[in-house]
Amino acid sequence: MNSFTPYSDGSSLVLLGRFNSQARPSAASLFLMRVSTGVPTLVTEVPLTGAVTDSRLIGNRLYVLSNDYLQRDGT
Repeated sequence: MNSFTPYSDGSSLVLLGRFNSQARPSAASLFLMRVSTGVPTLVTEVPLTGAVTDSRLIGNRLYVLSNDYLQRDGT
């Protein structure tokens, strides 16, 4: 689990992005950014499993709900 605490002065942000590639179809990532003098810089990327179905920002915590399908042999 990654921890990212946004600065209270608004100099950080989280972007939620979705991939449309063969390698990660319908997969998503969180991009954690810091902004200094108006220029965003990537702090880290957090890959998510599955497709994002919902998200909520409560206080300074972002909750992301995703679903992924498990394929079993014979079913």
